[in-house]
Amino acid sequence: MIIIDSISSKKTLKTLTSSNSDEHNTPSYLVEAAREIMGGIDLDPMTNLIANETIKASNICTKEDDGLTKDWYGRVWLNPPFSLSKLAIPKLIESYENGNVIQAVLLIKSDVSTQKYKLLYPYPFCELDKRVKFENTSNKDSSPFPVVMFYLGQDFYKWNQVMSKLGKVHIGHRLFSKLAMRCNIEDLRSLGVIE
Repeated sequence: MIIIDSISSKKTLKTLTSSNSDEHNTPSYLVEAAREIMGGIDLDPMTNLIANETIKASNICTKEDDGLTKDWYGRVWLNPPFSLSKLAIPKLIESYENGNVIQAVLLIKSDVSTQKYKLLYPYPFCELDKRVKFENTSNKDSSPFPVVMFYLGQDFYKWNQVMSKLGKVHIGHRLFSKLAMRCNIEDLRSLGVIE
């Protein structure tokens, strides 16, 4: 794990921003939203030195550190390389469910056909209003695919307050189930949840 100082290698910059990499650095407005929701970022377990200039996580794991082999904890920001998301998502969920991660914001490609995406159905998410233009990439256009942000945490009110400015917020089926259990039958009928 690394605590960040500065970037010193132009070779590193070229590698991380070329089309040869599936690391896509998050625009600052999305990171600022995550920071506002969580109150800070303790760990970015799958990042690079350039990205952390925006993320400003207290601790990071780079490709060389192999964050998948480390413990994840605290308030986590995660924008995994797309090729590793099928491994990163189960690790994030496990770390949250066992209490090591207290809150997390996850940015991934929106692809409902994948198993990794289906693992996230219990959690609140936001469909962003516009395509994301990742920073420090050779591609000057916005992403050719939509991305979605998920929240693993207990402060749905704050999540909704911040993320509703950026897109459509959904509560996820876990929170929906909890709310439905508190409603009476007539409320559920009036909401169209049951007949």
